Amino acid sequence: MKRKTLALYVITLFLAIALCVPSFSFAQSTTPGQNHPQCPMIKFIYKFFNITAEQQAALEKVQQDTHAAIKPYFEQIKPLSDQLPATLLAANIDTAKAAELFKGITDIETQILPIEANAQVQAAQILTPAQRADIEGVLTDVTSFIKYIMAYPGLDDLRNKYEKRIQKAMIDSKLAFLNLTEEQKTALIALQDKTRDAMKPVAEQMGALHKDFAAALLAATVDTEAAATLISQMVEPAIQMADIKFNTELEAAQILTPEQRQIILDKINEHKNRFKQPGK
Repeated sequence: MKRKTLALYVITLFLAIALCVPSFSFAQSTTPGQNHPQCPMIKFIYKFFNITAEQQAALEKVQQDTHAAIKPYFEQIKPLSDQLPATLLAANIDTAKAAELFKGITDIETQILPIEANAQVQAAQILTPAQRADIEGVLTDVTSFIKYIMAYPGLDDLRNKYEKRIQKAMIDSKLAFLNLTEEQKTALIALQDKTRDAMKPVAEQMGALHKDFAAALLAATVDTEAAATLISQMVEPAIQMADIKFNTELEAAQILTPEQRQIILDKINEHKNRFKQPGK
């Protein structure tokens, strides 16, 4: 019973850290003009790390200022992102136009990245050295717990046993409305594998940068110079990851028939119309 309780505590803490620590500083990517999302466990995080009322107000101010700073960039992205589904899902896909739209979006997103990252630097400086050390210690413990689980000797065997079965079940359940052929399902699974392999080294590079960035922010004295260098180094892998994502979306669209692409486009438009705000 004690082991189950301990595991539950660790999982709860992991979820809280994963969901909420970024929201100390991020005005997270949202639709411009809407209220930015609040972490569902933010009160737990504030209590757990003894964040004072004054610090909470200061952190909220950083979030509001960051949201205001990135809002114009989202307004630039919106007309491009609105065109992208219709371009990717057209009967005859204009790959050049799709690439141009995606590059335009990525170029703007790379301008948002340093704004959000610098907000984290500001947020870290609001915390005391003891609070930063506490957060670093908890993150270290949670990371060690995850590494312990990932080191399970039979993990690769489990992955090999169930991965393809899970992939097929996901496609069968989520894309049943498209009536995919077996050849299309096989092609989509192969695309998932190719994307995972392409993304892995870039994700590892970005992960290492984020780890060093966290260390700079959680030091006894926030290392702003190291943080600035790391922020600039994050831009290139972010662009590479966006390129991989675009190529995957393009190839996935090309696997489908024009009729299937139209079905997806109709669903996207239906969703937009359903949640469209009056007067917009």
